[in-house]
Amino acid sequence: MSILNYIQTRKKIESSKNVDILWYIALLFFLLLVVTLQSLAKNNVISISNFYIPDSYTYELRLLGIKDIENEGLAAQAYNILNKFLYSLGSHSFFIFNASLLFLSINICRDVFRYISSRAISYARLAIVANPYLLIGAVGPNKETILIFLCLLFWKFFFKPDSRSRIIILTIIATAPIFIRPIVSFPLYVCIFIYPLIKNKYNKPRAFIIAFLGFFFLLNSIPFTKSLISSLYADDNISSFATSRIYDISLLLKNYSQDIILQYPAFVAKSVIFLFAPIVRPLTIFESPLPLLDVGYSWVAFLLFPFNLSLTLASFPFWRTSNKQFSVYQSMIFFYSLLSIVVIILNPILTFRYIFPFTPFVFACFALQSIKVRNYIIYFSIVIILISVWLSVWLSMIYNYNIEGGVSTIEAIPEFLQWL
Repeated sequence: MSILNYIQTRKKIESSKNVDILWYIALLFFLLLVVTLQSLAKNNVISISNFYIPDSYTYELRLLGIKDIENEGLAAQAYNILNKFLYSLGSHSFFIFNASLLFLSINICRDVFRYISSRAISYARLAIVANPYLLIGAVGPNKETILIFLCLLFWKFFFKPDSRSRIIILTIIATAPIFIRPIVSFPLYVCIFIYPLIKNKYNKPRAFIIAFLGFFFLLNSIPFTKSLISSLYADDNISSFATSRIYDISLLLKNYSQDIILQYPAFVAKSVIFLFAPIVRPLTIFESPLPLLDVGYSWVAFLLFPFNLSLTLASFPFWRTSNKQFSVYQSMIFFYSLLSIVVIILNPILTFRYIFPFTPFVFACFALQSIKVRNYIIYFSIVIILISVWLSVWLSMIYNYNIEGGVSTIEAIPEFLQWL
């Protein structure tokens, strides 16, 4: 019997290795495809615009002194030091650095999400491989790639056996995002402190989320603590967000969020806009030149919709998942996923890309639903997405979103693209 178990174990290990290799190949294929498109667009071989991340260009302008950074916070200045180091190695170093982090993140997914299921591992990897923002942003400065890696690395060590060094390592990793995007550190710190409660006494992650929201709304009603909360989000303001279609709505909801009463409906409205509304953004696949990043954003919005819907449903106290009671590790991943999304929604400025570091966790939680519920969510999402695509195309035709071709715009070529 022991020999049979050994053979079965070996087969599972070999099977998992084969699956891992397929994911690595898929990531390599899409990275090379996107870089090829960027190279052809940069050299005017094909008509593609919007082929790099505007935020990456902003980070470069800060580095070159064209944009002032002295008035920015600690995170912006610390991140600028990292970019200086990478630029000193050559513009190609960004692609090597970001691609390496993406491959490492794919690898770490197995160690983190095996506590849910093998499906959860695949879902988490899908969130990385199928995200055009990460692929397009691999050639330049990109915070999201670093933050995905740090969040996954934190949970890799979180699930290690208890030891004195474990807490030290977790604290160091949780502190690292402070020098990139400070608010990302907050859910990691909370998980360190909440783990003993979930492990030993109170395995109810939803109750902790409700308690957190109640505590936040209370603090947000007090002028002194309200200013402290606002300061947590002050280190990553990107001027390019001012051109976003939801910028004005975001500012309005920001004002409502600072009101003692209106902060509650503002939170609900921001949740809907952040998690579901991106699928109704204008579809720009008919524009000429083709805006690569804008099309990528639409794809990410469609991809995220069923997973966001699943996590939202699972957050309701009355909702039943595949297990009546999560294991401790499952509860921690579920709690962290919910808390991270809530923290981003509470951000005064609605920035869709802020969700990307947490998407592997959101996607993995999809496996917590029963097969029947997962199928219903997928079918419902397909119908909604098809309707939104039809609506987007119809609106594009009405408002003439450059469907029949337009004037080609000359984009600046950042330094990090010079090697292409």
